[in-house]
Amino acid sequence: MNGKFKPIKLFLLIFLFTVFPSQIRADYIPIASYKIDVRLDVKKKLISGQEKISFLNTSTKDLDTLYLHLFPNAFSSDSTIFVKESGYLKELMKKEEYQGYLKIKTVEDERGEISYKLNETLMSISLPEPLKPGKKIELSCEFELKLPKISFRLGYDEDNFLLCEWFPKMAVLEQDGTWRNFPNHYMTEFFSDFGTYDVSITLPLKYVIDGTGYVTAEKNNPDSTKTVSFHAEKVHDFAWAASPDFKVRKVNIDGVEVVFLFLPGDLYRFPRWVKGVEAVLKYCNSHFGKYPYKKLVVANSSIGLGGAMESPMFITMPPDLPFTPENVRLDEWIIIHELAHQWWYGIVASNEAEEAWLDEGMTTYTTRKIMENEYGIMGNIIDLWGVKISDENLTKLVYSTSAKVDPIVKPSWEFLSVASYGVNVYYKTSLVLDLLENLVGKEKMDSFLKEYYNQFQFKHPKTDDFIKLAEKVTDQNLDGFFRDWFYDTKTCDYEVRKIKSEEKGNSKKDKLYQTTVELRRNGDIIMPVDVLIELENGEKIRQTWDGKEKWYKFKIDTKAKIKSAIVDPENKIVLDLNVNNNALSVKPHRWPVFKFLSDYLFWMESCIQWIVDFF
Repeated sequence: MNGKFKPIKLFLLIFLFTVFPSQIRADYIPIASYKIDVRLDVKKKLISGQEKISFLNTSTKDLDTLYLHLFPNAFSSDSTIFVKESGYLKELMKKEEYQGYLKIKTVEDERGEISYKLNETLMSISLPEPLKPGKKIELSCEFELKLPKISFRLGYDEDNFLLCEWFPKMAVLEQDGTWRNFPNHYMTEFFSDFGTYDVSITLPLKYVIDGTGYVTAEKNNPDSTKTVSFHAEKVHDFAWAASPDFKVRKVNIDGVEVVFLFLPGDLYRFPRWVKGVEAVLKYCNSHFGKYPYKKLVVANSSIGLGGAMESPMFITMPPDLPFTPENVRLDEWIIIHELAHQWWYGIVASNEAEEAWLDEGMTTYTTRKIMENEYGIMGNIIDLWGVKISDENLTKLVYSTSAKVDPIVKPSWEFLSVASYGVNVYYKTSLVLDLLENLVGKEKMDSFLKEYYNQFQFKHPKTDDFIKLAEKVTDQNLDGFFRDWFYDTKTCDYEVRKIKSEEKGNSKKDKLYQTTVELRRNGDIIMPVDVLIELENGEKIRQTWDGKEKWYKFKIDTKAKIKSAIVDPENKIVLDLNVNNNALSVKPHRWPVFKFLSDYLFWMESCIQWIVDFF
């Protein structure tokens, strides 16, 4: 650059770091950065424009080929991988209005046009000469996006537009030169590298628009359009929403400007959304680490299924669900989940496609902690007409439906079904993390999660990284724990099978009984378990079984007959598959109420499962 421009460049750098403050890590490296300039044609439902990509080869290998994701091509026909795996979209995609595409017009580097190949949702670019390790390449790409009528996270609904994963985007390159260039499967989330985004969007004047990053300029054009420019650093995606009907509300919460975009009729939800944001920022900032940006957008989506999703600095919320009075906290539950993704996906950016538990399971665990922190242990989701249903109730219920089908750690597209994916990635994982907390103690779990966030923000941690750090911080060997719960389909189920007391001797003055408690281990996982024995005289005796054998009998002398026995009385083993057999009493006891409750809740399974698709 010519020397006379250096003062201007310095001024711009100072300006950006002043206006857009964030926690800059010394080890942060922008890998894939984008300059995007597009125009939205609201009548034709078309977006056309160009992008410039700056990509750094962080691997140890020379690169002959680059790979990019073209996610919108998942909607190009009823025969794409995405549509076929979804099931419900196949008939919908036969209608032309639900089809969309991302067309590449030209690809160039500094020497001119270069060749490329398309394979549905993937594009490969053959480089004229290898890209050496540590070197950058600048690419220019002209493209056209035909928007589908929205059925899943991308498209339009009348005059409302939601754009997620909408532009040609670099695949992630591993250090050993391996590309994570998988196609867009139905159950895969998104995975990309951090960088800097400068995005300019031209659209009609009457439209309200916001998205990832900070608005740096808004210019009115002679043709009744305006151009809105955004800037974002240390993010791995750019999403946005636009509508002529958005009502804007802004609130400063803990130093973050939170922008709410409401569609007509949903503005009354504003107080509940604000409370949800407050709860997440308060909990996550203190338990994990500070939210590193100064802005967050919560946009109202006009679709139900798939209408709640997360992107860096940006989430969407679905339309209001029917019958949601104040004590039915589905709104709070969903917004807390989506916002928790800012930590587990947005900042700590794991591979959502191949190790989805690292973001979805962590987020589900965090959601439960926040719900309990804000609304109590019992009835934190529904507390109505004497019915109390908590996040933990629903999690255990859903887990019990597909506990033995798939392990937690496997590529998303290899799960048996959408249901099995949801059960294991979201719900089982969250319970395993609860169990880990019970095993190592809350203090060590809190220290571990803070260190995990601190060490891996703006990076791509893997399951091995999580396990090694957990062992280091807790100073425990957790290899067997994670092997059983993460990589296998083993289950845990302890049962009180029989109890009895038999009188010993003939003395009527000081009666003595031999009390027997027979326990069974019905599952494959071995864990030590506590047993609480209660006698008819009120005395309570606590014993511990190592759980190694398939069965065990406690035989103890007591001064009164046994009244009841409970295995795992504090519910430390949260993944016990059948809590109905955890207790047994000589006389009819209130414990069977748990079976009644489970049966009563079971009807909710089908209603709950579709919520998985939101997240």
